[in-house]
Amino acid sequence: MADTDDFPEPDFGDFPEPDFDSVAEEHEQQRRAVEAMARQGDIPADIAAARTAPDAGEWLLFNGFEVVADLALLCGPAEGPLDVPAHLADRELPEHIAEPTAWQRASLYRRLLLEGTAAEQARLLNRAQLRRLWPSRLGPPQILKVWEERFPELRATATDG
Repeated sequence: MADTDDFPEPDFGDFPEPDFDSVAEEHEQQRRAVEAMARQGDIPADIAAARTAPDAGEWLLFNGFEVVADLALLCGPAEGPLDVPAHLADRELPEHIAEPTAWQRASLYRRLLLEGTAAEQARLLNRAQLRRLWPSRLGPPQILKVWEERFPELRATATDG
């Protein structure tokens, strides 16, 4: 067994000190900007509240999300091939899936809730499939809360599942 004295102390060089105050200020500026957009009607108030919630993460604060206007608009395929929008695709979820697995379908649904446009959600989400997958909690609580407040049938599915 090697003696620990044989290993020199690592030299990490000059790392900058973290500037937590400027990060906190940047977050506060973004919160104010999101709240102003909601007051001006540029984004819905419920989405603004979700983005600025104290427990919302940085990604949600800076990126936001969309929600379809009505679950009746969801006309995606219940089965069969899937065409994934390029901005949601990656190695694990390619742009075209001839025979999607249950995991791939659930992954697409999660990505659509997080980053999909309302138009993409309408085109790719299937209402019955969404209801079936909903109890698996497809996204962050802040996003799920907005969907459940807009569409109480999802909340009932979550508590029944």
